[in-house]
Amino acid sequence: MPQFHIMIKIRPMFQKYKFHLLSILPFIITAIFSEGFLHPDEHFVTLEFLQTKISTFSRPEIFNWDFHERIRPWFQTLLYFCLYKITPFSSPFTLALFYRLLAGILGWLSLYLLSKKNVTSMLWISWTWFVPFLLARTSSESLSTSFFFIGTYFFSKECSRKNSLLSGLFWGISFLTRFQMGIVIAVANLWYLKQRKPFKNFCLHSIIILLIIGVGVIIDYWGYGEWTFSPYNYLYTNLVESRASDFGINPFWYYLSKPIVKGGIFLPLVLIIGTFEYFKNNKKSFWLPVLFTFFIIHSIIPHKEVRFLSLIYISMVLLTFSQELISFFKKKIIMIPIIVLNFLIMTKSSLTPAEGLLSLYKEIGHSKVQLFYTPKNQHGQFFKFQMPFYEKIRRNTQGFSLNQYRDVPKGASILTTNFKQYQFLLKKCSLNWLSYPKWIFQFNYSNWLNRSAVTALWKCN
Repeated sequence: MPQFHIMIKIRPMFQKYKFHLLSILPFIITAIFSEGFLHPDEHFVTLEFLQTKISTFSRPEIFNWDFHERIRPWFQTLLYFCLYKITPFSSPFTLALFYRLLAGILGWLSLYLLSKKNVTSMLWISWTWFVPFLLARTSSESLSTSFFFIGTYFFSKECSRKNSLLSGLFWGISFLTRFQMGIVIAVANLWYLKQRKPFKNFCLHSIIILLIIGVGVIIDYWGYGEWTFSPYNYLYTNLVESRASDFGINPFWYYLSKPIVKGGIFLPLVLIIGTFEYFKNNKKSFWLPVLFTFFIIHSIIPHKEVRFLSLIYISMVLLTFSQELISFFKKKIIMIPIIVLNFLIMTKSSLTPAEGLLSLYKEIGHSKVQLFYTPKNQHGQFFKFQMPFYEKIRRNTQGFSLNQYRDVPKGASILTTNFKQYQFLLKKCSLNWLSYPKWIFQFNYSNWLNRSAVTALWKCN
């Protein structure tokens, strides 16, 4: 009987919040299944920074030049550190999942607030494939965007001392998470002043942001162990010394063409139309100068990556599927193929790991083996363990020529990382673990396996 009464109470609650649950579902699913990282920075400047604070097993040699130049903020790491202290999780994989879930829920909340708590809008926004994929991550782009949106929610409300304080707080935190957000925060602040809001609230808003930046200096001291001003280091190293350009230079039209390649032509087209429609109806909206300035400055910077404009792409979805525009797009027959294509892409992005190597780290996590042998590639390079966050003990790899597999000590573990190496050892050694199910090898159309990271563990007697 008690269970029956509980079900009676739960059912109307589910009916009331079912659209909320449907809108948050993609974020939860993506956080669970899209494990790993979209870009190495998502791991190495967050979780590996955290590793230096929660474990005696640390490998500072894996850190890039940006760590030694002191250009990375430690706020996100401190946040993860505090959460680590109050959670019971000991497994690094569970801990990473916990952080992705929090990032996804925070992203959902920020969009829910900005969509004026309209569940219909949130359904369209949440089920746009790259929204949960980008926000349910441990990247600085994800977290800074969510904090900026929450700050914008208070910024767009009635101008009061409380809202000015809260918007300044969250925008300051957004800046501490990712310094590029200083562009949109500065532009929005100027817009704030131009709109002749009460000057005292503008001052309060600005002072709170500056105070948060000051707190960031203390946090960076905790991280680096010395006093430094990482926002200046970041600006000087990347703009004056042009260190970021070492990772590639792209033309100014990169951000106009690349999203079409990534998301197909139809969805970006709808978002562009929707954004223009929004600005046509909201000419004085602060989103126009904010997004335009952010886009232009990032287009001028030589080194470009799609993830840098996460804020713009997610904002375009938010503006496109605002309540007044949903009915506009519902009537367009083009939405049918877009919904189908979006669902197909989402199946891949939300249900598969973002980084395949995590399955290998999970497998060796149960092993006490510390030394693995791995074949060298055509460039004389071989696999090396570079993610101590996921390792409980230090593991090393020793490279050797594939043809010398007989020289590997008897009973030692051999790690191969591509299909060619897999084929070579298939009839010579005993297969212990494989990253793909074996049956999938029967469908090697267009030799796609040769372009895939087929990871395997072997014992050669």
